[in-house]
Amino acid sequence: MQNLSTLGALLAASLLAPAAAQAAAATRPVLIITYPTVNLSVTNPAITVSGKASDKTGVTNVFYQINGTGWKQAATTNGWTNWTARVALTNLGANTLQAFAVDAGTNYSLTNTVKFTFAPTAPLTVQVSGLGTVTPNYNGKWLKIGEKYTMTAKPGKGFGFVKWFGSLSTNSPTLSFVMASNLTLIARFENVTPPVAVILSPKVHQTVTTALFTVTGKASDNVEVTNVWYQLNGEGWTSASTANGWTNWTADVTLSPGTNLVQAFAEDSAGLMSKTNSVSFIYKSSAGAGLAPASLSGMMAQVTTTNDEKSFTIAFGTDTFSQTMLPGTNVDNNAVGNYTYSTLGANSALLTITYTAPPARTNHSNTVTLTFTNSQEATFTSTNSSGGTDAGSVVLSSAPNLAPASLAGDTADLVDSFNISTTTVFSSDHTFTVTATVSGNVSKGTYTFTRTSPVGGLLTMDFTSPSDVAGGVGYNIITYSAAKAGYWFQAFIPIGSTEAANDFGSFTLP
Repeated sequence: MQNLSTLGALLAASLLAPAAAQAAAATRPVLIITYPTVNLSVTNPAITVSGKASDKTGVTNVFYQINGTGWKQAATTNGWTNWTARVALTNLGANTLQAFAVDAGTNYSLTNTVKFTFAPTAPLTVQVSGLGTVTPNYNGKWLKIGEKYTMTAKPGKGFGFVKWFGSLSTNSPTLSFVMASNLTLIARFENVTPPVAVILSPKVHQTVTTALFTVTGKASDNVEVTNVWYQLNGEGWTSASTANGWTNWTADVTLSPGTNLVQAFAEDSAGLMSKTNSVSFIYKSSAGAGLAPASLSGMMAQVTTTNDEKSFTIAFGTDTFSQTMLPGTNVDNNAVGNYTYSTLGANSALLTITYTAPPARTNHSNTVTLTFTNSQEATFTSTNSSGGTDAGSVVLSSAPNLAPASLAGDTADLVDSFNISTTTVFSSDHTFTVTATVSGNVSKGTYTFTRTSPVGGLLTMDFTSPSDVAGGVGYNIITYSAAKAGYWFQAFIPIGSTEAANDFGSFTLP
C-alpha cells in the first residue's frame, strides 16, 4: 500500500499539471460511497464505511477522511471493486465522510461526499413506587443521548404524586431530561386516602338485653386495611378480629348497665387512620327488675372479706379468672383458675372458683353465694374446699381489656421486692432471656403464657440455662394496670424442691 507521503506527491503533481489532469478526466476512476447514505442517522460510535470503485486501467487506491481530520487509506479484498474503512465517530450530530479513488495512471476520481448524523442511544430505566403511571413510559427504550425528553407522572386512585428521584430529582409531576447513559428515573406515589370504618351493630340508641355483646362492622381502603381498633366506654383501644381481611370485623365486649359507648377506627398499610366511628346504645338486662347479672365475663370484682379484712380483685374471662392482691400485702391471694357462675334468682347467684396456679393453690376451691343489693354491689358468703367459711362484700365493674393474647416479641423491664432490676425478652419460639441490670447475669429458658382474664394471666417460666439461680420453674401471676405496665407475683420452685420462694414487683413495657 502507498503511504501518505506518496499520496502527497500525487496531490502535488495534480496541482502542478492541471491541464494534464483535465485531459485525463475522461479516464478518471469512479468512486461511490454505499454506507452511510446521505442524511442517515447512526447510533453506534464505531461504524464501517463502505463503497465501490472502478476504472478502465485499474484502481490502485481509495482514500477517505472523516470530518476533515486527514486522509487515510481504505481497505479492500477484491482489487478495490469494494472497499471499507473502520471509523470511530466523536462528533455528536452532523458528520461528513469524503472519499476518492486513484488509478494506475495516477488519475483521481471526483471526491464523493456524504453527510450523515451520529446520534448515540442508551436504554432508559423508569420505575414506579406506589400506585401510578408514567406517560410516555420510556422504560427499557433506547433513547438518543443528548436529546431532550419529557415524561409525566399520574397518580392512581387514592394516591398522590410525591416526587421524581433517582438520577434526577424534582417535585413536579412533569419531568424534562436530557438523555444520558445509565439514567434511572423513579416516580414515587404515596397513598393519601385514609380507610373507612363503620359500626354495623349495635345501632345508635339501640337497647340490648345481654351483657355479653358482639360488636360488628366493616372496613375498606383503596389499598389494604391492616387493623381495626375499638374501645368500649373509653377503657382503651384493642384490636378487633376478622376472618376476611377486615372487610368484616367483630369485637366481643361486656356491657355495663345503662348507656354504653363503642368506638372504632381502621388503619391501612400506609399508616393512615380512618375517622373514629362512635355509637351510643343502652344495655338493659332482660332479667327486668332482677339485680344479678347474667354473666361475669369481662367483669372485675373488688372483694372485701369480713373475717380477716382482706381486700383483693378478681377479673373474669369467659370461664377463667385471675386474682390479685396489691404487692406487699398478702401474696397468697395471687392466683389464676377456672370458675362457673349461674343466677339463683333475680337478685342472687352462685359462683364456684377453682384455683389452678400457682402450685400451692392448686385444687383449692371456693363456693360463693352472692346477694345483690344493686346491679353492681353484692354481699357474699363462701365455703372453701377445706371447710372454712368467709363473708364480705363485692363491687363489680367492667374490666379494661389490657392483657395481650401473647407475650411474643415483648421486652419487659421488671423491678422486684428487693428493688433489683432485670430485663426479660420473650421470643416468638417461646424462649426467654433474663438479664440483670447491675450484675449482667443472664438466665434463659422456655415459657408459656395463658390469658385468663381481661387484665391478666399466668406466665410459666422454666429456667433451663440459669446463671444466678439453681434452676427451676417460676409461676408468675401477671396483672396489667395499663396497656404497658402492671405488677406480678412469682412462686419460684427450685429443681428438687416442693417449697416455693415468693416474690413480687412491677413491670413496664417499652
